[in-house]
Amino acid sequence: MEKELRYDFEQNRALTVNLFHPDFTTSTRLASLINAKVGDVDARMVDSSSVLVRFRNTYQGSVVGLVSVIENLMFPLTPPPLW
Repeated sequence: MEKELRYDFEQNRALTVNLFHPDFTTSTRLASLINAKVGDVDARMVDSSSVLVRFRNTYQGSVVGLVSVIENLMFPLTPPPLW
């Protein structure tokens, strides 16, 4: 039998965006774009595959809505190296 876990996604004050193809340039660009396009959040690159997005106390939107905005941002991707 499965049991539903209680988790209030909207109570989080931060989320981490993980890139499928880790790249320092791409994660830096994503953090900069989030900061430019979304108000009341602070995004910063954690490493080549992660961007941490923290919500300021003045953030009025929903976490789900923010995830939708982030996943629809358009920016140039850095192609993976051909090693």
